[in-house]
Amino acid sequence: MRLTLFRSLDAKSGFKCDYPGCKYRGSFTRKFELQRHSLKHTERTKYPCPIQLCAESFYRTDKLRLHLRRSHKDDDQASCPVSECGTHGLPWILLRVHMRNHRSYKMVKEEIISIGNFNTDERGCPVQSCQQKHVTAQSMSQHLQSHDFQERTENKRSILEAGYDPLSAKIICPVCQTQWVTHEDFKNHAESVHIVTDLAHLREFRNSYKWSGDVFWRYEECPFTEAWLRKCCDSLTDPKHYLNFLHDPEDLRPYRITLLKLLPELGVHPVFDDIVPKEDRSFWRHA
Repeated sequence: MRLTLFRSLDAKSGFKCDYPGCKYRGSFTRKFELQRHSLKHTERTKYPCPIQLCAESFYRTDKLRLHLRRSHKDDDQASCPVSECGTHGLPWILLRVHMRNHRSYKMVKEEIISIGNFNTDERGCPVQSCQQKHVTAQSMSQHLQSHDFQERTENKRSILEAGYDPLSAKIICPVCQTQWVTHEDFKNHAESVHIVTDLAHLREFRNSYKWSGDVFWRYEECPFTEAWLRKCCDSLTDPKHYLNFLHDPEDLRPYRITLLKLLPELGVHPVFDDIVPKEDRSFWRHA
């Protein structure tokens, strides 16, 4: 690959690709941009799409992420790209949780990092004609209200599958079918009614740690050391004490995919233990 200095009509210098047969006719402002472009002309390992029955592969991980955002849905069946793992047949939204809990996610395998870094909070707008393809889970209900009634009616099925009411754009609790106007209201409802048996006690226990987080059901594989623990009640100091204040994870299993779409942070909940890698498992759990 040769880097050729190119001067356009407006006298701005740049770099142009001289690779025989390259269809790109533009120029690059920085040398780095041309070097990145040149990867498509090399024998460099390509990154295959993890979605089953998709034959696309890419020379850059950012191109793979863009393809996954534009071309695939949360429910598409996918396979883990870690050859030693062999996990396959997971919905794409669950594979992302699986991938972020591979130890290889922190290593040099770029395709693992690419998928592991996929934004957990991004959701595709279920309105097919929407130009804003990705919206945060926290703002999806408000975003759906920006589409008129006819658009929401025409996309009724996909909006329902995403966890929202097509008519009102309210969040539908997949467990009890109640509807909620804001993401925060739904989160509080899910925590207090379906996830935690004693939310006040669980919050107190969480606050008894020097470590703190805003996910009340946060579940870590690594037990805390004694130095981190203080008693929050008369019970014995136990690193897994807080798990006693969760409803049986099996109660959430039928609804876990829809709940994960609505509450991305739920990915650390024990209901997802079965999809966490058995080998090459990350030290900490990641949502």
